[in-house]
Amino acid sequence: MEVLPRSSGWRSAAGRDLLLAVALAVAMAAVAAVAGPASAGARVGAVVAAGGLLALAQRRRRPLTAMTAVAVVVVVEVVASPQGNTAPAFLAIMVGAYSLGAYATAWSLVAGLAVATAGVATAQYLGPAQGYSHASADSFLVGLLVLAPAVVGGVMGARKRLALTLEEGTRRLRAARQERIEAAVARERQRISADLEAVLLGGLNEARAHASVADLADVRALERIARDLLTRMRQLVGELRAPHPDDRAPAQPVAELRAQVQAALAAAEVAEDSATEESAATGAGTGARAVGRWTLVGAAWWDTVLAATAGLMLVELVITRVTGAHPDVAHRLANAILAAGIAAPLGWARRRPLGSATTSLAFALAYMAVAAPADPLAGVPPCGVLVVSPFMIGAACATRRAVAGLALCVAGCVALVAADSGATVAASALPGSVAVIVGCWAAGRALRAGTAAVAAHARAAIAVDEQHRTDTRAALDAQRARLARDLHDAAGHVMTVIVLQAAAARRVWDTDPTLAAEHAAALRSTVAEALDELGPLVLSVALADAHAPIALAGLPTLASRARSCGLRVELNLDPGPTPLPPQVGAAAYRIVQEALTNAARHAPGALVRVDVTRTGKQLAVEVRNHAATRSVTVATRAGHGLRGMAERSEACGGSLVAGPQPDGGFGVHARLPLEAPA
Repeated sequence: MEVLPRSSGWRSAAGRDLLLAVALAVAMAAVAAVAGPASAGARVGAVVAAGGLLALAQRRRRPLTAMTAVAVVVVVEVVASPQGNTAPAFLAIMVGAYSLGAYATAWSLVAGLAVATAGVATAQYLGPAQGYSHASADSFLVGLLVLAPAVVGGVMGARKRLALTLEEGTRRLRAARQERIEAAVARERQRISADLEAVLLGGLNEARAHASVADLADVRALERIARDLLTRMRQLVGELRAPHPDDRAPAQPVAELRAQVQAALAAAEVAEDSATEESAATGAGTGARAVGRWTLVGAAWWDTVLAATAGLMLVELVITRVTGAHPDVAHRLANAILAAGIAAPLGWARRRPLGSATTSLAFALAYMAVAAPADPLAGVPPCGVLVVSPFMIGAACATRRAVAGLALCVAGCVALVAADSGATVAASALPGSVAVIVGCWAAGRALRAGTAAVAAHARAAIAVDEQHRTDTRAALDAQRARLARDLHDAAGHVMTVIVLQAAAARRVWDTDPTLAAEHAAALRSTVAEALDELGPLVLSVALADAHAPIALAGLPTLASRARSCGLRVELNLDPGPTPLPPQVGAAAYRIVQEALTNAARHAPGALVRVDVTRTGKQLAVEVRNHAATRSVTVATRAGHGLRGMAERSEACGGSLVAGPQPDGGFGVHARLPLEAPA
């Protein structure tokens, strides 16, 4: 499906198409005026008929209509002026066929190719005889003027669609930056939460059963639990302090550009998943779409095709020249050697396009001078100069070298005619041959530009994705470092003390009851302190990993998980009878989640009240906690929680106020409008 240009004027796609259509129509009209019918009326009619090429101005929107108009005009002009210049007709057919490949649907493409083939065959049949069969001429011209441009157009259309996909993917990547970081952080929190719960929560619950230190069995159990927790926490701290691994797969050595495009498309799809569903923290993804190998081919593919083309030409030329009708065997061998020199250089046309063209042209001139064919521009020998060389020069060379290569091929075409004094039809076919050279060169330039556009869009998408990865790794490393510090500061010391006190109490339990009782009292106090310190740490991570819908419906699950981890939560939820906008529900959930996490860390033991109610056209979210009932022994550092809550409120057009309460607690008050602002 063609994306219509937004700009206007000659620099827009529509403007360029109109300019091309006018140029071809004027050239065709000029040919009809100069070499048209003898009668003035018929000549005027031929000139007017040339205006049908103006249909090429709609070649993107209506490629089948444009191709039909071109075929009709070419047939009319051949009938009206059979000896006229064929260059405008050749270029018009090539442009129409290219447009079919690039912009037509499948059925329109089939119908357009049939129309173009019929038009070329009809024009060839009605035109003057060129000394060779109509069948051979039809097959050559249809392949050169119709099928080859259609294939190039198909590749270019696919590349343009791929470039648009990459451009849209880059836009999604930029828009989804925060969502992607949050999704990655959420996945890491989920993993860390599972580790913390396995290491700490189970051990703390087991230690709580022996916290009374009533007998020697409790002492031994606490020593064993503390030693085990200390060992496992040291391992966890070491893992958290290790750099976060880069999960990117290494690039494949085949088709580097295709690998870049594949990576860019994969990143764009991940961004789309993160942007459309915030719960992508679960790690679900759609996977990258495949890039067609025929759309982006590597250098090895081109070298193989060129080698095969050169080989086929070489075999055909050598066999036909050696077995030719000339009575002189030495003459036939010379023709075969020179013909082989024409074909062989085409095998390295991609790597040395100008050198290949120059070598092939030199052998072609020598061959024409020796063989003196009736038409030096017909058959296989001139294909290198007319088709392969200009195409590869346009595709492989920078602008200045490409223009120089085009001039070389055009000059070589003229020289082929001039070098053969026995040529009888080449002079009239020269303009058409030059048109073929220009068309093949333009096709090569189009492929080069399409490849450059795809590569540029892929690099842009990869650069954005790379920046996102850097930002994500920084956020993950910061989170892991904070948790490692908290575990080391809060758990390392207290568990070490528990191990030492339990060991001391165990050693004197039977020999010195008084000293054992002192150690038991100190151990009892230390265990209580450990439970008070480490509980909020586990809770703050567990809340971030609450498996609940990111909406108001998930708040009961969130509150229940907080209670299971020791936080005292009262939830009052009254969202009203009608559904809320999804973005409002998600923002409210995240605000409550962050507020509960802050309360767990900064106000251990306090009661937290959550009120979410609809008031008119607003959703009111209030989270208030009383003063802490226990001292905050876990290190509390300034974070981005309040800023994140404010940003979520502002994104919905709302507001947020947070600050200390008169009773020593803390409150968060958000107002989220239920209707988008005008």
